[in-house]
Amino acid sequence: MSKSLGSDLDKCESWFSSDALPRVGGSFLKESPMPVSILSADGRLTVPKEIRQAVKATPGTEFLWVLMRSGMLQVVPKTGTIEDLAGMVKPAPGVSVSVEEMNPFR
Repeated sequence: MSKSLGSDLDKCESWFSSDALPRVGGSFLKESPMPVSILSADGRLTVPKEIRQAVKATPGTEFLWVLMRSGMLQVVPKTGTIEDLAGMVKPAPGVSVSVEEMNPFR
């Protein structure tokens, strides 16, 4: 994910209005502005086009399903690679550690 998702996710902001929040009991409003998927008889869901575009999902993208204790379900696309992490962690200013000093931690 070399490009920031911010602008694409901003397009989805209206989906998270107070009108789109679940009612007590977990049922959503019938006129929800959020994209909807319907579970097929063989257990498949189609990720709505707006969501695929917002998270840059392509055919073969894996999704991690996380069931929270509250009963909420989070679906997280695994669109990044290890290369995307390069440069994220920076050393503290003024701190340097030699390879020899790191060796005992192997």
